[in-house]
Amino acid sequence: MRLGESIRARRDASGLSLRDLAGILGATPSYLSLLESGKRQPGLAFIPVVASFLGISAEDLLKKIAAEKVEDQASRIEGVVPLLSPERIESIAIADRDSFLAKRGRDSLIFPADRDKIPQILCGLNVIYDDELYREGRSGVGEQFIFAGLFPERQRYRGMSNVIVVARRSVSHFGDSRVSEPTLTFQVLHELGHFRLHWKTQAPGTVPAIPDKPVFCSSGERSSLEYQANAYASSFLMPENELRNMMHGNTLLDERRLCNHFFVEPHTLRFRLKRLGIKAAV
Repeated sequence: MRLGESIRARRDASGLSLRDLAGILGATPSYLSLLESGKRQPGLAFIPVVASFLGISAEDLLKKIAAEKVEDQASRIEGVVPLLSPERIESIAIADRDSFLAKRGRDSLIFPADRDKIPQILCGLNVIYDDELYREGRSGVGEQFIFAGLFPERQRYRGMSNVIVVARRSVSHFGDSRVSEPTLTFQVLHELGHFRLHWKTQAPGTVPAIPDKPVFCSSGERSSLEYQANAYASSFLMPENELRNMMHGNTLLDERRLCNHFFVEPHTLRFRLKRLGIKAAV
């Protein structure tokens, strides 16, 4: 529930009118109305007042406001970034892969050694690992955490720009856990996909940005842009021709062999096979 909706729901549950609550909180009815409609966010001086009314800490309220700004940014980006065809995404990913391999003077990727080098060599993006990234994401039961984020020019993460930030730890139903090396690799390439497909191709200023927040982030969100970044990473890691050649038309999937060869998790392999229309039984 968004902040404005939370305020309205709490007011309704208390049986207070807009004017009555405004008087209690020391605000004008018009200002409170703007908060409830989501057209305004409370200023710093009013944060403790709203937090007390909602029964949460001022710190949690600030995190909620920051998360909503990221949500709003994502919605605006969806409206200004054109969606690319699967074929176009595939061609960009394969061209990037070929370019990287040509610059390294070989014909195959080496993971995890190549993971941090790919964004740096292709786009000048450095990769850093910081578990605080996901702790700064949305917290609470059923909420989302940020596992990886893109901070291009004009965006900063702890004073650094042009970086992909990835958390080595994550959360699941079983609690805090260490992220596997293949998953870290996929997250790095996912953010590189955002850079190549959604950031670099846009005119300066087209994609809205919030200072000190990732322009794009991996948080388990299901959106068209996230699917495109996943498609880029999958295509980069598992070129169609190589994947089909390894399967040799077999309908029985040797999942472990393929996952080890392409350095991916089983669910990533299945995602790729589904997108390519390859049906195989495990």
